[in-house]
Amino acid sequence: VGQSYYTKVDIKNYSLKWQPKSDSMLIETKGNSFDFYAASSKLEGKLLVRQTGLFGFGKVKRQDSETESNNIKFGKEAFTADMATLSVGNNLKVSKPALLGNKMNVSFNLATGLVSIKTPTNLKLDDSTSLYFPYTAYKTSINSAEWDINKKIITMKGDVKNTTFTSIEPSQEGLSFNGSEALYEIDKQS
Repeated sequence: VGQSYYTKVDIKNYSLKWQPKSDSMLIETKGNSFDFYAASSKLEGKLLVRQTGLFGFGKVKRQDSETESNNIKFGKEAFTADMATLSVGNNLKVSKPALLGNKMNVSFNLATGLVSIKTPTNLKLDDSTSLYFPYTAYKTSINSAEWDINKKIITMKGDVKNTTFTSIEPSQEGLSFNGSEALYEIDKQS
């Protein structure tokens, strides 16, 4: 419609509040989720329909990840989430994530199978962003990563002058080193 695309959403049990004067239709689930992209992605939370597009608030759950944000925009074959918490890994209910991103901008392209993960450019001083790798017990200040869903790898790039990798394992006594790039293999957890 006009400049905007509204992807198909399966909605079962919901409540709706329409405010035509403010160009807002707020839809909230009642005990279930919204299904997107042939049911490969489910939103637990609320949808906002406007002339400018389809937006969400809450948690997008997939078999391979969870993305939680108050600023999600759904497109034809992709969704973006600003200041999001991203957990990557299969079966997140029983195991820890392979990657945990805090307050990151995420661009999830379902057509290509690539997910861009970046540090927001408009951070406030009290905002803290990091990528954590719970299995290897490291965190990094790297500000750009790409997750290839099909290859199950995460490639990261940064500036060696100010990008650090720091151990969060107490026995390594705060081991930290600089690095310009890294490759994380999800299946090998290394």
